[in-house]
Amino acid sequence: MDSFFLSGYHIERILGLGRGEFAISLDLGVSNGSIRVYDDRIEMPDGQDVMVETLSKLHKRRSRNDCFMVADGDIKWLYAFEGNSTYKLYEPKMDWPTTIEINGSFMHTVSTSTPKQEANAKVSALGKVKGEALDTVFGLGYTSALLNEGGASGVLSYEISDTVLELARVNPWSKGAFGSSIHVIKGDVAEEIRNLESSRFDAVLHDPPTLQSTTRLYSGEFYREMYRVLKPGGVLYHFIGTKVQNPKHNYRRGIISRLRQCGFSVKDAYRGVRAEKPA
Repeated sequence: MDSFFLSGYHIERILGLGRGEFAISLDLGVSNGSIRVYDDRIEMPDGQDVMVETLSKLHKRRSRNDCFMVADGDIKWLYAFEGNSTYKLYEPKMDWPTTIEINGSFMHTVSTSTPKQEANAKVSALGKVKGEALDTVFGLGYTSALLNEGGASGVLSYEISDTVLELARVNPWSKGAFGSSIHVIKGDVAEEIRNLESSRFDAVLHDPPTLQSTTRLYSGEFYREMYRVLKPGGVLYHFIGTKVQNPKHNYRRGIISRLRQCGFSVKDAYRGVRAEKPA
């Protein structure tokens, strides 16, 4: 049987329907689908049933932003523990591209744009990429997919979390991130980058977790490694976040200073900086 995906928003809508056949997305907004609603059950396109009672319980206990996978008549909440952290697939609004919520914080901005729109802005900051690109942190793979679609000859990306990779593999919005031209490695990019050959990449996209989560991906040592693996004339985009910071703790200024010490020329870009390695 097939797998289908519903969020709390979809469940709420389904429970408000009467009997009959209705159009509704069954992959969190990627495409359109349809269901048949009976008094006690919901029939999916492949014939498997989901009980109305089960959906009612989820509606009471879970958030509208929570996401669920329907397979073999069972519903799995896309939520997991890893170490001391909790991860769950999160739909900001009905039929929006998903993000991951980690310990209450989001992997993407969800208040002013969709996660896909934000990923597109980050990739666009690099300009046209024709050669190979390094996407330092895979996440749900949105930037890797866009780099590939935009003309990169290949994309190499790393993801340190097994749980994030598992969520990306089932996330309907991440399908384009596992193409043949995208090589995803389970590992810590701060360690793995040391093994990459010098002057390999035409572009590097660096969208790290917050500084509070990991300092190594903001260190001068890591920036020197990114400089090394870039070809002369290559471009780095580094996502930082808000430009308005406490002057006493201005990590943006520190990032720019460390990048320039490596030899990059640095300019402002979408919520971050664009740094070029001299040709």
